[in-house]
Amino acid sequence: MGDDVTVLGRSFRVTGVSDAYGNVFNSLAFMPLDAFRAYGSDAISYVLVRAQPGTDPGALARRIEADVPEVTATIRSDFARQEIKVINDMATDVVAIMNVIGFVIGLAVMALTMYTATVARRAEYGVLKALGARTARLCGAVITQAVATVALGLGAGVAFTLLVAAVVPRTDIQLSLALDAWAIAKAAAFAAVITALAAVLPVVRIARLDPANVFRRRIA
Repeated sequence: MGDDVTVLGRSFRVTGVSDAYGNVFNSLAFMPLDAFRAYGSDAISYVLVRAQPGTDPGALARRIEADVPEVTATIRSDFARQEIKVINDMATDVVAIMNVIGFVIGLAVMALTMYTATVARRAEYGVLKALGARTARLCGAVITQAVATVALGLGAGVAFTLLVAAVVPRTDIQLSLALDAWAIAKAAAFAAVITALAAVLPVVRIARLDPANVFRRRIA
């Protein structure tokens, strides 16, 4: 507040600061119309019109377009939709690609973790099979481990996201994070499918496991 800033070669004094009009892509600055015209340009992108109470916004927009030449009048909801589309066209594709890459990496790590954890206990499964445990029961143990892995990973991910969503608004980063039930369900479904596929190969190996071979290797 009170500082001087240079805009297009002219000096202006900051008379107010707001944190409600910035985002990760750009920020907004407001100045009097007369100061803007002092640049030698009468170009105006938007004019905000406030309707009288009880006025139909759609009818008012049509009346403005009929009375003012070369002007497009848009109600607030349509204008917001158009601006959202502009932002989406500029950066959402990049963010979506990064999101998909991170999601795939997370699923790959989960699948590798599940496979490694199962193979590492191959000897224990062999002992259980030698003691009379049925293959179905061993496969059930693998599936239970997979379900526990998904549940713990999903819980940790949701907790971390909620923590970040609570911390970010307290910083200067103009970013809003939201977590809805559909996103959680989608992540859980993908994680369950990938983890189940990762457990298929160990399950097949356990089904074919010969306890005698396990004991021979341990003795060796």
